[in-house]
This record gives sequence, C-alpha cells and structure tokens, in this order.
Amino acid sequence: GTGGVDSLLVRAGANVRPFVWSGEYWRLAASTLLHFNALHLALNVYGLWILGRLLEPMLGRVPFLIVVFLSGVGGALASELYGAGPYSVGVGASGGVFGLLGALIAELTLRRRHYPVGWRRLLLNNLIFLVVLNLSLGAIPSGEGVSIDQAAHIGGLVVGALLAALLAQKSALGRRAVGKWVHGVLLIACAAIVVYSGVGVARNLGRAWQTRVVGGARLELPSDFIAPVSEGQAVSIGAEHSNLAMYVQVREKRTIQHDVDGLAGAEAKKIVDARRLTGAVKVRPSAQVSGWATRELTFVDERSSSTRLLIFARVEGPHEYLVSFELKDNELPRLLGLLPRILSSVRPA
Repeated sequence: GTGGVDSLLVRAGANVRPFVWSGEYWRLAASTLLHFNALHLALNVYGLWILGRLLEPMLGRVPFLIVVFLSGVGGALASELYGAGPYSVGVGASGGVFGLLGALIAELTLRRRHYPVGWRRLLLNNLIFLVVLNLSLGAIPSGEGVSIDQAAHIGGLVVGALLAALLAQKSALGRRAVGKWVHGVLLIACAAIVVYSGVGVARNLGRAWQTRVVGGARLELPSDFIAPVSEGQAVSIGAEHSNLAMYVQVREKRTIQHDVDGLAGAEAKKIVDARRLTGAVKVRPSAQVSGWATRELTFVDERSSSTRLLIFARVEGPHEYLVSFELKDNELPRLLGLLPRILSSVRPA
C-alpha cells in the first residue's frame, strides 16, 4: 500500500521514490517487511499462507522462496517506476502475494497436464477472479491517506509468473541438473539482498539527533545540522549539505485554527513579494505531514538553477509555527525522511 510521509516507516526503510533514486536501493527489499498497521500485516500474511500452501509443493521449496522474495522486490520496483507521487510511502508484502497468484496461474496454465482437469480449471478460474477483483478494487479512488498500490500488485504478479515459468521443478530448466545451480545462485543473491537491506536499515535508524533552539522554537534536528545562523532564524547544513537551509518562526497566534492553510499560502506570497520573484514561479501543495498545511515554491534563482522552498504552517494553542526549507532538488531525498520527526518536535522554546 501507499500513504503519506510517516517518520518511523521512512526511517525503517519504506519505499519513497526520491530516496531510492538517490542511492538507497536497499529500501526496495526492506519495504516489503513493513506494514501500515496490524490489519495490513494480517491480510498479507494470510494471503502468503493460503497461496503458499498450494504453490510450494508445485514449484519446490527453493523456487518457491525465490518467487516470494523477488516478487516482493519486483513489486516495489514497479511502484517506484509507475506508482503514486514522489512523496508517497510504500510498504507491504502485497507484491509477494500477487507474485504467488501470478506463479500459480502460470504453473496451472503452462503445465496443465500435470494436474486433474476439473480441479485445475476450478482453481485457475478462482485465481483469475481474485486478480481481477483486487485490481478492480485498486482502481477505485480512495482519497487521502492509505491507498492500494496498483503498480506493486501488477509488478509482483508479472515477476511471479515469469519466475514460476522458468524455475518450477516441472519446467524444462527445473528438470535439468543446471536448474539446481541456477536455484542456488538466485538463493544466494536473495540472501545478499537481505544482508544489504539490513545494513541500510541499521545505518538509517542509527542516525544521531539533537535538541536545538532555533528562531524561538525548540526542536529535534539531525546531528549534521550545524549551529544556527542569520540571527537565529536559519539552520544551515554542513559542507556535505551546502544546498539546504531551514528557517523557523514561532509567534503569537494571528489566525483562526481552521485557516491554517491560508497561513501557509500567505507565507508563500510574502516570500514571493519579499524576494521579488517573477516569471515561472510555481506554488502548489507540498509533502503531506499530519497536522501541517503546506506550500511548495519552485523558482529559478539568480544563478539560473532551480530552487525549491517548502513551507509548513501549523496553529496550536496560542502559537503559530512556520517552518520552511530552501533547497536544491538533489537535497530533496535527504530531507523527506527527516520532515515528520523535525516538524513533530517543534515546540516554543
């Protein structure tokens, strides 16, 4: 499934497009083990159990494990290429579940002579019905929040069908001695991906954070954010992150609670006017973080390079909070996973 930016899921390895394309490929495997809630996990575990009991005796244990794992990774990759927007968070083993569906359909279709006619036809019809039903439900718009990741489902389905066609113990390759070597190589490759993903998750979760006071606010920031600059209003990043700056304001409430979206829009207009930005300035909603209204400005700076300004506004109690990030596109992947934790920690100093 896919949903909005969630701090813990992102830090633990959720599938977020800008992160993956910036080099964090370990997320493709790690995201298949994460789930939004207990129901999401239970549904996928039940699907794997039901379909696995049917498929494992058909394929053999090793090909079965390869199909489950690589279908999940293939589904995550399909989600990256064709899935929801860049700020979406993808998690879940549904790509693997659909991989088992695809593998069963391929096995029953390609090697139909190995199974009783009536049983095979009934099971195949039910499997096809399940695929069509789930893909149809996924096509229904679900609004904001968690949604069905159609790209991951279709990707897992295709990968599972292809792998079953090639690797099953009744296939041409599976009946030959070389088939066991192929199975062994793929199993080792899967184990290497698991280790690589585990190291990526451990490093990401181990990132150090510190409490800082900036612009009248107390908040948590990564340890590689250096000391406040520019009259306490900005925090700039060390040499490794020279293209990112952050600005924080905490002030007495000047607006009503339900007009927080207008507060974000007013701040965006104020910045455009103050900087005298002209020409192709795009203003639109930004990454969705719970409790914050957002705006994103994209403009060409004096050096003729594209710059983003992400603005987040919140009204809570007697205070208004305005937090903005000015960055180049290559800093966006790094920032997205930090946003929820930074914003949720903002309090008056």
